[in-house]
Amino acid sequence: MSEFQYYEFYSIDRALTSQERDEIDRLSSRFSPTARRAVFTYSYGDFRHNVESILLQYFDFFLYMANWGTKRMMFKFPEELINYDEVKRYHSPFDGEEYGEGLKVYKKAEFVIIDIKFCYDDGGWLAESNDLSRELIGLRENILRGDYRALFIIWLHIRCIAFYAEELNVNKSFTKNLIPNNLNKLSSNLECLIDLFEIDVDWISGAARYSEEVKDIAIPYTELVSDLPLDKKNQYLIKLLQDEPNIKLKLEQEIEKMMGKDPGELSDEIITFKEIVQASKIAEEERKELRREREEKREIERLQRIEKNRSSILREIKYNLDTGSGKSYDKALEGILNLRDLAIFKQEEPEFKHWLNKLKTELLKKPA
Repeated sequence: MSEFQYYEFYSIDRALTSQERDEIDRLSSRFSPTARRAVFTYSYGDFRHNVESILLQYFDFFLYMANWGTKRMMFKFPEELINYDEVKRYHSPFDGEEYGEGLKVYKKAEFVIIDIKFCYDDGGWLAESNDLSRELIGLRENILRGDYRALFIIWLHIRCIAFYAEELNVNKSFTKNLIPNNLNKLSSNLECLIDLFEIDVDWISGAARYSEEVKDIAIPYTELVSDLPLDKKNQYLIKLLQDEPNIKLKLEQEIEKMMGKDPGELSDEIITFKEIVQASKIAEEERKELRREREEKREIERLQRIEKNRSSILREIKYNLDTGSGKSYDKALEGILNLRDLAIFKQEEPEFKHWLNKLKTELLKKPA
């Protein structure tokens, strides 16, 4: 398998200027950047620049994949818009680099960086995918709005890797407040994250048993905006006209302060990893049982279609046997096997065997 590396940068908060695009264009001849996005691919060689520096100067999102199994994703957040103490709780780097670097949360300049990197033994063919990036980019806004499900899923994945490597102390505990709300409801971008980093869904389901289900509360924006001081309204209007990044989020955060939004008391309930392991095993059995039920349902529906079309299947079998070619015999055999499956399901095997023996007797007269 030949080498393949994929680098993608994306600017979410603002469009790049013409000068910035020219500067990025000079980084590599592999790809000309658009107003938001730059992609570099390599079948040999490498991107000879520090990706963190490029992210800090120009972009908000970075994705890296290599066909030997390394995957990396980085987000940049304006420090003023994110609760650093909250997201820092999920900081979980690996001790060594055998499995990658894990999840790092740190400050750089006036930004907060979230850096996720894993190394897997098995790589595979990779291709550029705009859909993949679009889904993953959506996680950034979720985190800015206080939805930390993505961070917890990565944090949990690191513990899952340690468990299967027999490096996790299952008696070790953590506080329940680390588990975000609505973990049992996975959005498409969370599912994309799970697929990208090959995360064990049973561990997520196990942890979701300790997650609260919370509905969004409608905020009375009309009333609250009316209560904003006039000078504050003017400030936001000017910022809007100046196309300041994240102005909507900043205004929402301002309104939440006016509401005196109470995050509530953090639960001090303790959960051990042994409990998560046990819950994940229960979730695995439930998932397998659900899959068996779905497969059984699909099989019953298939057999019902066969029963409904039984007469036409018998005619097709006769026609294909009379045709006498190798291809037609294969089609006849397919029809016979379908009728056999139906007979087993309906407990009519003696009748089917009688019909099949009669058919064999007729076929003995054929030279082929």
